[in-house]
Amino acid sequence: MESVDQLKGLGPKSRVMLAKIGIHTAQQLRQADAFEVYAQLRQVVPVVRPAWGASRCVLARDKAATKNRDFAAA
Repeated sequence: MESVDQLKGLGPKSRVMLAKIGIHTAQQLRQADAFEVYAQLRQVVPVVRPAWGASRCVLARDKAATKNRDFAAA
C-alpha cells in the first residue's frame, strides 16, 4: 500500500497529525471525507498557529495530496 509519505505536499508534521487520527496510507486519506478529517484533526491537534496546527488549509492540502499534487503548486 502506498504510504502517505509518498504523497506530494505532505511533510513530516502533516504525516504525524494524520497518524494521530489513524490515517497512514494514501488510500485511507483518499477514502476519507476531507471535512471529517479536519474535524478529527481539530480534536487531537491544537491550533497554536495555523501553519503548525489543524487549520482550514488542512482541507485544501489533504485534497491536493489525495490527487498526488503539491498544495503549494495548486
